[in-house]
Amino acid sequence: MRVLLIYLTLMLLFGCGEENQIHIFKQWHLSPKDKTTDIQKSTQLKQFENQLDIYKSLASLIEKGEVKLILAEGCESKIKLSDSELFNGWSMKSLAKYKDSKDFDKIMAPIGMKLKVKYPNLKVLCGDNLELIKENQKAMSDLRGYSSFYFRLVEYQKSDAKKFDLYKKQLQSLFPKTTIEFPIKFALEKSIASLKMFERLIEERNLKFQRLARKHYQKNPAIIIGGLHTNDLRRRFDELKLNYKVYTPKGYENDELKLLDQLKENLNEKINDLTFFYQVPEKFDPQKFPLKNLFKYEDLLSERRWNYLKSLIKGKYPENILLSDYDQDGIRDFTLSTNGEMVIITAEDDDWDNDGIFNLHDKDIGPLQIAMPQKVKINNNYFSQSSISKIRESISSKVTLVSKESSHELLVIEVLDKILSKFKKPKFNLRYLNATTSSFSYGKKVFFSYVRSSQSLEYYPEKLNKYLNEQLQTRFKGAEISKFVNSFVVPLIVHSVTHELAHALEISKSNLYELSKSYGWSFDQKENKEKYLSSHRLERKKIKNLYLDQKFKAQKYKDWLQKINKDNVVKVLEKNKIPSLYALSSVEEWFAENFSMCLYQVIYPESKGIKRSKQIYQLLGILPHATQQSFCSQIGLSL
Repeated sequence: MRVLLIYLTLMLLFGCGEENQIHIFKQWHLSPKDKTTDIQKSTQLKQFENQLDIYKSLASLIEKGEVKLILAEGCESKIKLSDSELFNGWSMKSLAKYKDSKDFDKIMAPIGMKLKVKYPNLKVLCGDNLELIKENQKAMSDLRGYSSFYFRLVEYQKSDAKKFDLYKKQLQSLFPKTTIEFPIKFALEKSIASLKMFERLIEERNLKFQRLARKHYQKNPAIIIGGLHTNDLRRRFDELKLNYKVYTPKGYENDELKLLDQLKENLNEKINDLTFFYQVPEKFDPQKFPLKNLFKYEDLLSERRWNYLKSLIKGKYPENILLSDYDQDGIRDFTLSTNGEMVIITAEDDDWDNDGIFNLHDKDIGPLQIAMPQKVKINNNYFSQSSISKIRESISSKVTLVSKESSHELLVIEVLDKILSKFKKPKFNLRYLNATTSSFSYGKKVFFSYVRSSQSLEYYPEKLNKYLNEQLQTRFKGAEISKFVNSFVVPLIVHSVTHELAHALEISKSNLYELSKSYGWSFDQKENKEKYLSSHRLERKKIKNLYLDQKFKAQKYKDWLQKINKDNVVKVLEKNKIPSLYALSSVEEWFAENFSMCLYQVIYPESKGIKRSKQIYQLLGILPHATQQSFCSQIGLSL
C-alpha cells in the first residue's frame, strides 16, 4: 500500500510520463487582401482544402485535450472574443454568428480566430510582429523584382544587345542617384541582399514563436504557420531538445518555399553562366583537366592582376587552371578575359597535349577524357540540291567540321566550299567551321564570326534560321522558297562568310592599319605593355600594339551615325566610298566589308552596277559599288 501511495503521489506531481509536444501545422494561407465573407464562393479558393484540414485536425486535438494553446501567424498579441479587427472580412463578432452553423467549418477566416470562437476557453496567441511581416513581404517583392532583372540581363547580354540596354535603363531608373556601371552585378547583389534579408526576417519572426512555444511547452502548443518557417523552427526546437511534430495537411502547396528554392538554384546557375569556357570541345569538363607544369604567376602578370583574375573564378574553378602548361611548350593552356560582366576562359594553346589533334575536336588530354566525342550532324533546311556526302568530302579537304550544341547547315557549308575553291588566293588562316550557339551579343543580324585564337569560322545556325524564318514571314511573305533562297539567303551567306574570311587573311595588323590611312582613317598607336596579353601565347594571339581613338575622315563612328538618317544613308555611303554603315565602326570592320565587296562583285558581277547595288542595299544593307577598285587591286582581287 505504501508503495502504491508513493507511485500515485509521483503521478500527481509529474504526470503520467507522457512527453509534451509542439505541433507545427504547415499552412497555405490567404493573402490579407482576400475577402471571404461569401462562404460558398470561398470554398473554391486554392487554399480551402488546406485550411479546412488544419481546422478539423486541430479541433480534434483540442477536444482530446492534446493541444491547449494555439500560436498563430499574421497577427500580434492575444486573440479575444471581443476583438473587432477584420481579417479577410471577418471579425470575432461576425464569426460568432456562425458558431453553430453547419457552414462554420467552411469559413475561410484565420484558423486561430475560428478556434477561439469554437472553444471560448482556449488560449490563442499571435506569435507574429506586424512590422516584421511588412518588411518580410517587401523583401520577397524586392527579391522577385531584382532577380527578374538579373535573369533577363544575363540572358540578353549574350543574345540581344537592345533588350539588354532596355533592362539596364529600367534598372537605372529605379536608382536615379546611383550610376550603375555593371547592371548584372548590381542586380545580382541586390537579389542576394533581398534573399538574405528575407531569410533573416523569417528567422526573426520565428524567434517569437520559439519563445512562446518554449514558455507554454506544458500546454502542447500548436503553431499554425507557413511552410517557409518550418525548417528554421525545426532547427530551433532541435537545439532546445523540445519534442515536436510537423504536419503537412491536405491541399498544402509550398509555392513560396518552391519559389525561394528555385530562385536560389537559378541565381547559382546564372552566376556560373557568367563564367564560361570558350573555344573548347563540346561538353568540356574543366574539373577533369589535369593541372600540371604550372607557371609561376610572376611569369605571366603582376601580383595585383593575378589577385584580380583569381577573384573572378574563386569558388568556381581552381585558380591554377590559369597557370597550366600541360605539354610544357611554353604556351599557357588558358587565357582569362572579360566581356562586359562575363568572364571568359579561352583555350590559349591550340593543342594542349601536343598529340596532333587540336582542342576543338580532341576529347582526351593524355590518358584522361575531358569532353564528349564529336557528333557532326548536317541539316538541309534550305533545300540545297547538293549531296551531303559530296559536300562533306569536298569541304573536309579545306577545313574541319566541328559543332557545339548545334547542327551544321548544308547550304552554309556549300557556299563556304565554293568560295574557298574559287578564291585560292589570298591565303586564309582557316582551320575549322564550327556550328555553335552565340556566346556573345554580336547583334541581331550577325550570324558568323571568325575566331582568330582557334582559326575557326563560327556560325550560329539556330540564330540564322530564326532570322530567315522571320524574313520569310514578313518581307518575303508568299514568295517561292527557291526564289527566297536564291535571291536572299545565299547572298546573305556569301556576304557574311566573305566578311569573316577577311578577318582570317594572312595580313599583319600593322599592314592593315597602314593601308587604312590612305583611305581616310586615323588613330593613335600605342605599344601594349600588358605582359599577360603578350607573353607565353601563340604568336598570332599576342597583342603588341593598341590602336585607339579610331576615326574615319576625322569623325568617330557615333558621329557618323548622328549625321546619317534613313533618307540620306545611300548618298553618304556613296560619297565617302563606304560599302555599309558597319564599315564605319572600326578599321578592321572597314577592311572586312570592303574585302567582302571585292569578292561579292566577282561572285555577282551585276552588283557593280549602281542601280543593282542600291537594290542590294535595300536587301542586305550593303552597297557593293561603293568599294573602290584600287582597294581590290591592292589586296590582289582586281575587278
